[in-house]
Amino acid sequence: MKVSLGIALIISLSLASCTKHPITQVTVKTPETFSGHIRLTPRTQGAQDPTALDESGNGATAACPSVM
Repeated sequence: MKVSLGIALIISLSLASCTKHPITQVTVKTPETFSGHIRLTPRTQGAQDPTALDESGNGATAACPSVM
């Protein structure tokens, strides 16, 4: 199996596992002085709810991304 085919298969299986879950609203808590873009890492086990961001705008959520 070629590497690119293997990667495509892994991504497809990852996204398929998210389709079982309904769309989730993610609540994000930011530092008071925060201004800018946020970057969420989806499907993180043990992630806080609400999702807390660091000073750089990075955070983790247990929610799956929506698949379009």
